[in-house]
Amino acid sequence: MLSVLTSVFCFSGAAAGPDLTCVAFLPGETRIAAGGWDNVVRIWTCPEGRSIKTLTGHKDHITGIACSANGKWLASSSADGTIKIWKTDDLSLYKSIPAGTSYVSGVAFSNDSKLVLSSGYDNKVKTWDIASGKLMKTLIGLESDAYCLAASRSTPHAAAGGPDKTVRIWNTVTGKLVRSFTNLGSDVFGVAFSKDGLRIACCGNSDRVQLFSLQNGKQIVALKSGADCMDDVKFSPTGHVVAAATRSGTVELWPLENPRASITLSGLNETVSAVAFSESGRLLAAVSFGGKLMVWRTSDWDVQLAIELSDR
Repeated sequence: MLSVLTSVFCFSGAAAGPDLTCVAFLPGETRIAAGGWDNVVRIWTCPEGRSIKTLTGHKDHITGIACSANGKWLASSSADGTIKIWKTDDLSLYKSIPAGTSYVSGVAFSNDSKLVLSSGYDNKVKTWDIASGKLMKTLIGLESDAYCLAASRSTPHAAAGGPDKTVRIWNTVTGKLVRSFTNLGSDVFGVAFSKDGLRIACCGNSDRVQLFSLQNGKQIVALKSGADCMDDVKFSPTGHVVAAATRSGTVELWPLENPRASITLSGLNETVSAVAFSESGRLLAAVSFGGKLMVWRTSDWDVQLAIELSDR
């Protein structure tokens, strides 16, 4: 295992800032968004770290953010029971959608960028038409709350996981459940598709990230972590690397050609809540409780940006 220690100038305040829960790159990789427990989504330039805009309007903490494949939309989900869709060009609010539940746990876009998906603490995943804001499908089959949500960029599929130790896959066009991965051994806190839509990764309150084939339903590999709990997982755009956010304050990465040659990125110090690769795979971002955001260059894992929020 290679451990990469980080030492870089941080844009910071005197006190620990609001816990950050989610992160995403905007199109072009020159802007980055993060949301957290102070009910807003912040946008910065990358790698300069200049604050561009703060997106307001949610009444409770932000649980997820996602960008559409066509680059037009940024969506945010909140514990206030709503999804908000923002235009990525000028960061103006396009639409606010009441999601029919008191707590929306995650948000994603369909592969054709026509639907926005929500998961919640009502045992449902829902698809919404972006243009009209109307409910299109309710994806049934969950037997518990959905802690996490993901959608494929290449195929019309969505995945959700939760406390029943199961990941379920639906076809977002038909609304039908197409596959379930059961008895995973832990609650599922994070789930992700590979860019080609053929593999899925999941993590939770265990020391393993599990990868499965969506074609045959079999486990591909279990990646062992040095941490005993992980809250988020992502594939790199090439599908060659898997990154996970750990509660040990690190980001762990596994090259899938040689998973034992794992890499540990440090510097976030507190629970790492989310990770995100840029569209090209050139950059990796992570956010943590305590209000810190870091961005690394994936070619050499050199730190490109570190922002530390302040409560003041």
